[in-house]
Amino acid sequence: MTNRGNIPKYSQKAAYLQEAKSSFNKLDNKGFAKLEKIAKYTSLFRHQTSYIDKKLLPFMYDNGLFTGSDYWLDGLEWLEQDTKNRIKELDLDNTLILLTSALAGNDNKGADYWYRIGITAQLLKHLSQLRG
Repeated sequence: MTNRGNIPKYSQKAAYLQEAKSSFNKLDNKGFAKLEKIAKYTSLFRHQTSYIDKKLLPFMYDNGLFTGSDYWLDGLEWLEQDTKNRIKELDLDNTLILLTSALAGNDNKGADYWYRIGITAQLLKHLSQLRG
């Protein structure tokens, strides 16, 4: 199991983190069912990156789950090294910031990259498991 002390520190202020957490906590059963469906589809069809614009981004925007314009590359690269074990250590704050980061940017490590390698799907699945 990973030591929480190994998670890189997010050095910026996530502008809308409190709002995203509040929105997450307000999701109803229908919202969580949709989140789980999106996570499953994202996991099964990782090479269909058009799904990001068609379903994933609208869901995130409609439900207020973005934390701002965050792009925490150090956090994503840390997660990429041992995703299966490290994702279990993420709390709601870090999960929302990393998910926002995984959907930001369009460089060689932008949204398409994190989607294709499965990080986005695993963050979505983990987010749905954080339901209180």
